[in-house]
Amino acid sequence: MAQAMAPPEELISEPRPPQQAPAPRSGGYTAVQDFSPSQQSAPYLYFSLPASMTVEGVDVRDLVKLYFSTVHHFGYLSFIHEADYWERFEQGRVPEGLTLLMAASALRFGGRDYGLHMLEVADRWVAQTGDRLIPLILDEFGAIELMELVLCQTYDFLNGRYSRGFVMAGMAVRMMTFLRLHMLDESALPVAKALLGAETLRRLAWSIYFLDATIDGGNFGFSTIRDGAFTIQLPCDERPFLLQTPTKTEPLLPQATMTTGSSGLGLSAHLIRSMTARQAIADVHSRISRRLIEPDQIPEAVETAETHARRLLDTFPAAMTYSRAQYHAFRDQVPLMVHLHLMRQTVHRHISLLRILSAAHLHHGTPEVSQHRATLVQSAKETSRVVFDALEHRVTLDPQNAMHAYNAIEILLFQPIRQSAERAQGVITREEVAIALKPLLQVIRDLAKVCELVALLLPEAVNRMIQLGYVDDLTEEDMVAVLKKVHSLANVDAEFDFNNSFWRYELSISRRLRATEPPGESPNDALLELPSTSPAVPPSQTVDATDSIAHLQNLFSGSQPQGGIPRSGVPDASLTFEPSPFDNLPSMFNSQPSAANLVFPFAWTSFWEAPGQ
Repeated sequence: MAQAMAPPEELISEPRPPQQAPAPRSGGYTAVQDFSPSQQSAPYLYFSLPASMTVEGVDVRDLVKLYFSTVHHFGYLSFIHEADYWERFEQGRVPEGLTLLMAASALRFGGRDYGLHMLEVADRWVAQTGDRLIPLILDEFGAIELMELVLCQTYDFLNGRYSRGFVMAGMAVRMMTFLRLHMLDESALPVAKALLGAETLRRLAWSIYFLDATIDGGNFGFSTIRDGAFTIQLPCDERPFLLQTPTKTEPLLPQATMTTGSSGLGLSAHLIRSMTARQAIADVHSRISRRLIEPDQIPEAVETAETHARRLLDTFPAAMTYSRAQYHAFRDQVPLMVHLHLMRQTVHRHISLLRILSAAHLHHGTPEVSQHRATLVQSAKETSRVVFDALEHRVTLDPQNAMHAYNAIEILLFQPIRQSAERAQGVITREEVAIALKPLLQVIRDLAKVCELVALLLPEAVNRMIQLGYVDDLTEEDMVAVLKKVHSLANVDAEFDFNNSFWRYELSISRRLRATEPPGESPNDALLELPSTSPAVPPSQTVDATDSIAHLQNLFSGSQPQGGIPRSGVPDASLTFEPSPFDNLPSMFNSQPSAANLVFPFAWTSFWEAPGQ
């Protein structure tokens, strides 16, 4: 029976060339242009060394090196064995699609400015590779194809192809369970092959576990993979992985006999545990919000979820507590180290939010709630500190870090107001909030330039800062980002609700906005599926971009523009908006919110006053 549970070796092994060259059909895999293998020296699916050096004038070797120093350490993609890869690269035996996806990921997310043209090249590589990969895996697949699918899904989803990303995520889960990688340790391990060692296969399984748990943004705690399905051990540290030293670690859930920090767990293992803790809290929060838990069962559900989460968090060694020294101690894994600490802070915020929700449903008193609000604000400040240090050290950050930054921005903007309304003591000052917001907004700005998913968050964050009067550090680009997003202005009075369906709404908005752009204006036009219907905004109601910026500058300076913003008859108009949101713009830029735009039904307190008043 144990033998029957072992992953089929022929499925895990590398792709094999077909015995005959069949007629074109689903599952055929041809080489991407300029990556064609030599008929004499390289087998099917691989390319020879001379052909691998440059593609469209780009040095692939340099891009792959950049990938291993940056994107490889995003959460959670550390499954390709670097030494094995380079050995096979020199032999002309690396998988073609995998190399293209690694190079494209480095071009877009590797932290270097290659220019718009090269981002278009990266998009084209991913589109071509994905279009060939999907028909192939519908016919036959192994672990290499699964690696390619994970990289393709990550790139597409972060780059705005949400429908494709969601479907690919589901495919990856089913492929992984079909290969039984999640139960690899239950039987004798398969014979190790290049790029397909036991630790590599475990890491590949955990990458899909991480992907599956984060695909909903942490809103609901939804996951396709059921609790307890993963019986493999957590990833080991990087050194034994690279040296291919068999290492015994721990299962996902810590056992009572385990001692903290004694099993050689790597940073990625603690990231996976932190994410699992967040899922447990988000699941209960979602069920309470949706009234799926009876009021008399809420205390027990909250206590169980928090105990489970803290049990996972408490396995974190004290020696790894965040400090600036970790940028040197983990210099080879800095993106992963930063992501780990941001995730841990997010878990603490989720716990506080769950306690606040529970208190609201059980009608508990204000002091308990105020205490949890203070914890929320402190956690957001710690997140700002980590992000500030990361920016200071010029760390190439995982785009997922922008989600943690946005969550912290909302905490800093809204929770002090609620604390003041509850007459809490020690409320953070407005100046402290402004200082903490700077690095958080900056990381969203930086990542929005290369990540469509983060670009959705930038106008949301800027709009809320404008509403609450934090305008001193905003730029013209920030203003334009808000003005281009119609629904952001149409919902200025609402704090972002993470319990609503975000992706369906954003997908429709993204399609509508792209449908208004002239052909060729967006590098992603060829990659995004556009709706067949015309935009909902009437084309006659337009705003010139230059006039918009001038108007915003007038608002900042306190002067009013003559005649307002023109809405029609403007030549060469480049932006299209609904008319009503602009009626609110003057009040949006006041240093203090107007009565018409109050978010909460109480008088503003000393939170809005300068210190000492």
